[in-house]
Amino acid sequence: QKHLLLAQPALNPDAAYYLSLLYETSGELVAASDAIQLALDSQPEDADYLNQSACIASRLGRFAEALDQSGRAY
Repeated sequence: QKHLLLAQPALNPDAAYYLSLLYETSGELVAASDAIQLALDSQPEDADYLNQSACIASRLGRFAEALDQSGRAY
């Protein structure tokens, strides 16, 4: 079911970004990570997307990834 939700935002990186925020807020961190990755696949240098990815990675305990993403955002 979640993959169906992710299919449409793949066409719109901002939709994927906002979907990642919704998933993160509801505690669905893996789904949030999947959604923000869709946004980054389209716009890999977007600072908002990179920051969101860093926040999610940190919450998942992936600290090296979080540092890399946040460093790329600035």
